[in-house]
Amino acid sequence: MEPFFTIIFWGCFGILLYVYVGYLILLVILACVRPVRHEADDVYTPSISLLFSAHNEIESLPAKLQSVRELDYPRERLQILVASDASTDGSAEYLAAQSDIIFVDLKEQAGKNVALNRLLPLATGDLLFFTDANTILHPGSARAAARHFADPRVGVVVGELVYALGNEWSAVGQGAGLYWRYENIIKRLESRLGNLLVGGGALLIARREIVETLDPRIANDLEIPARAGAQGYDVLYEPACLGSEKAHTEAGEEWKRTSRIVARGLWGFAMLGPVMVQTPLRFWQFLSHKFLRWFTLPFSLLMLAAAWPLQDHWFPWLMTRAGIVIFLAALIGIALIPLAPVSRWTRPFTLMGHLLIMHAAALWGVILALRGRTPATWTVPQSTRS
Repeated sequence: MEPFFTIIFWGCFGILLYVYVGYLILLVILACVRPVRHEADDVYTPSISLLFSAHNEIESLPAKLQSVRELDYPRERLQILVASDASTDGSAEYLAAQSDIIFVDLKEQAGKNVALNRLLPLATGDLLFFTDANTILHPGSARAAARHFADPRVGVVVGELVYALGNEWSAVGQGAGLYWRYENIIKRLESRLGNLLVGGGALLIARREIVETLDPRIANDLEIPARAGAQGYDVLYEPACLGSEKAHTEAGEEWKRTSRIVARGLWGFAMLGPVMVQTPLRFWQFLSHKFLRWFTLPFSLLMLAAAWPLQDHWFPWLMTRAGIVIFLAALIGIALIPLAPVSRWTRPFTLMGHLLIMHAAALWGVILALRGRTPATWTVPQSTRS
């Protein structure tokens, strides 16, 4: 049986090493061998339609709209469109009272993409700037993104979302921030290839002619870049297109968020398969960057289970001990998360606890997708609103 366990152990170890290190190294090599260069024009200011939906976002809307109005962009070339997705907290009434926006009120909650689809026919801009109701935009975000569209090869530009923690330290929020910084490194490398895999729905700018009716079951930050790539457009990452959100601070909210994102991502991959295979590089990126990573937890558990009978060999012995220590530390961290202790001694435990929650939620998201339970609507996480 030892050869069987050896194959399982090294197979799982190799997959995990590839997903978190190997893919990054290959991106570095490709970015050096075949970088895509673009001509940006700082004075290029095409008309922009800025769109977002809101479901019970009354706490976020005043600051959100203020940040939109303070954008360093010609006001006559900026159109603001907002849809209320059956809000019951006064959001619809607040938005209806704003004289400088185009407002649509949905009476039944249908989800973000359905709300955005109601706004799309009303958009008149050359570019569509998709954002979220709780994302505060940096004044220079629109101009930083728009300058890239002077190059006709550019179809989509994605900005950088920064998670703010305020004065409080949160294991969940800090964990999301660490993960996001790692993601931003990958985005920069993918952008150098002109082939950013997936953006963030909070800061996504696309040419109007690229965007079709959005599928309610697929995240728009996956669908729009995929269709742009299939049409031969480049998809770029622009870190100067900045926005900020308050980070999640509750483990339950992070579980729901991650499982929903993964479920919609897997469903989107199934639905967009014929589109993605038109760009083999993007197909490979999705398998490496997203799909395999969603199975981190089962790969890790399977690797440790296979390592147990191989402890006569030093590396499986070492991995068994390390795995046990990491999992125990993560379980202790999960227990400590509700206490939110501000201590440099407990932070490593709570961060590992957050990572375990995130990977377990990703696996649950895969299960939801396989069961056909891909959510199109969700409840606003209150810890991210204020």
